[in-house]
Amino acid sequence: MYTLDDFPFKYSSLPNPEAERPAKFFNSLPYRVRTIEDDCGSTIDRVVAEWKAITGKGVPDAVGGHASDLIRYVIPECPVEFVAPVTRLIYILLLWDDATDILDPVSHENLMLDFRVGVVSQMKLGYCQCELEMNRIYIQSVLALVVQGAGRNLDGGDFKRGLEVFDSTARGQAPPPQTITWEEYKRHRTTSIGGRLITALIPSMRKLRLDQDALDSVSHLAEICYLIAGLSNDFYSFHKEFEEHARAGSLDGIHNGMAVLMSRYGYEESEAEEIMKKEILSAERTLMEKYEEWKSSSAPKSDELRHFVLISILAVGGASYWQSFSPRYQRANLSTTVEDRAQLVGRSYTAGLRLPNYPVPVAMTKSTNGYSESLTNRQASLITKDLLAPFEKAPAEEVVLAPWKYTQSLPGKRTVGRMIECLQAWFSLPVESIKIISEITTMLFNATLMLDDIQDESQLRRGKPAAHAVFGQAQTINSATYLYVKGSRRLRGVKHADECADALLDELETLAFGQALELQWKYQKICPSTKQYLVMIDNKTGGFFRLVLRLLGAEAQSQPVPELMHLLTLLGRYYQIRDDYMNLASDEYTAKKGFCEDLSEGNFSFPLLHLLQHSPNADIVRGVMFHREDKADLSIEMKQFILAEMKEVGSLGYTMNLLEELFSAMLGALDNVEAKLGLNKKLRIFLLLLKV
Repeated sequence: MYTLDDFPFKYSSLPNPEAERPAKFFNSLPYRVRTIEDDCGSTIDRVVAEWKAITGKGVPDAVGGHASDLIRYVIPECPVEFVAPVTRLIYILLLWDDATDILDPVSHENLMLDFRVGVVSQMKLGYCQCELEMNRIYIQSVLALVVQGAGRNLDGGDFKRGLEVFDSTARGQAPPPQTITWEEYKRHRTTSIGGRLITALIPSMRKLRLDQDALDSVSHLAEICYLIAGLSNDFYSFHKEFEEHARAGSLDGIHNGMAVLMSRYGYEESEAEEIMKKEILSAERTLMEKYEEWKSSSAPKSDELRHFVLISILAVGGASYWQSFSPRYQRANLSTTVEDRAQLVGRSYTAGLRLPNYPVPVAMTKSTNGYSESLTNRQASLITKDLLAPFEKAPAEEVVLAPWKYTQSLPGKRTVGRMIECLQAWFSLPVESIKIISEITTMLFNATLMLDDIQDESQLRRGKPAAHAVFGQAQTINSATYLYVKGSRRLRGVKHADECADALLDELETLAFGQALELQWKYQKICPSTKQYLVMIDNKTGGFFRLVLRLLGAEAQSQPVPELMHLLTLLGRYYQIRDDYMNLASDEYTAKKGFCEDLSEGNFSFPLLHLLQHSPNADIVRGVMFHREDKADLSIEMKQFILAEMKEVGSLGYTMNLLEELFSAMLGALDNVEAKLGLNKKLRIFLLLLKV
């Protein structure tokens, strides 16, 4: 086992090397043991009573039992004054996890939507809007812990990070095991593990002053920690989870790596256990190697950052040890057996699916190599046959799609896909129609982005080289053109193809009009009025929101709802003006697109329009912006000058005020639509997450 003894510890010691280890324990990460006794009984009693009052159900001892043991191993350096709020949070987390894990898909989705509404409203509005009390006390337990953290206010980074982790975890639930590969599952598991929350709250508990840049610098270590924590939890909790899902009749919904290996790949339980151990131990070796590299590197690292990394690694090691003996997972009274769990073996096996670097499952060792074929020697007549052969379409779809697939692979917000998920609650449509509309709009959205980057001469897209910088302008234009053809043809698969085609062509035409205005202003050096700029936004930025709504409405054959169309018009305006503002004021945008990239590209924006209309130095700004020789880029100093002028005349503050006004109007419009069509928590979450 690795050790970490190069940091002063106050409340813990190394485990006794002579002590007998739990039978199932195999992990190699270091952990420590708390040396002082904490009285958690009264805190746990209050949580149990509160939970029973909310759910009407009692709490079995093993469900969240031994919370003090969890602190003893997972957070051994927890300051005494934080023991009570940490105990409360952990106990609620365990109870909440058990209560939600075996819900049917519809109930689970509704609960998670309510949870996300609560989290995002707390983060963006400063108060919790969730309806379910079990979600409310979960969120409030995080709030209470952070508030206690050295008296920090609710705008502190720790609280925001905690809520953002909450939200990403809620969105990171893996698909059922019958639909996912092992590598896909591991990626999902790093986002869905509850340990992310504990890590996010460590700075509050330890009173560490860490900004986001410092945390980002060790994110490569954190991601390995999350993978280890997730897979270890899967290993130790598998029997418990199987029993609960068997009782609920939901075996196809077990979000557990053991279930993926058994169900998708056909491994027996003992084989799956060995694979899990190898995967976990390999990840633990990688973590410690990278930790030593980081520790000895010249990268900036304060004592507080070293403390954070150290405590995080110890938390993962301690959690593995605790799970290996805790009655929460290692239950003696299970009614299901290894024979029962064998139901999972090959339950959703796909022929030909293999796990790289591991033996074929014992159950699948029959010969499967009957597909080889020998080739005959045809070289003598090949040239003649090819010359006289009939027309053959070029097998070049992979080539023409390469720029699009590259753009699609870049980290993004999935704006169009998420909008469809939000709006479909108001339309009664079959799954296949939703799937086709989602494919088409996402495809065309990315095609438009590819063309936008060429027209804007932007070299970056989402912090990576834009498609045309990788594949060239000509190939990228060709790819985008093909996507418009492919998307139009795909539309034939919906029931009301003609009506959907009319909507598609209308909105593509409108998009072109909006883009034409922006390009004319840019290349003819024409400064638009505020009204003209809003018209451009409505036609261009709002176009895809409107396209999604019209396609869903056409396929559902529903009557137009003017209030909903107005909401999406306001959303398009907010989205673009927000982007204008963030491009100039956000460090995150600077990292992804470059410093004030809109200025470099010569694009008009809402803050720039205000500046040109109100600054006594407007002519100087115009000269700097629009009369550059040889298309030279704006220097950092020139951008800083323009930004300073904006601040001088209040352009950024004016834009921010407009955003706040627009946001309030959007929420009001949503209230009006919900009064007519019913509640839509997904759309409310979408809007709240946009709030600056």
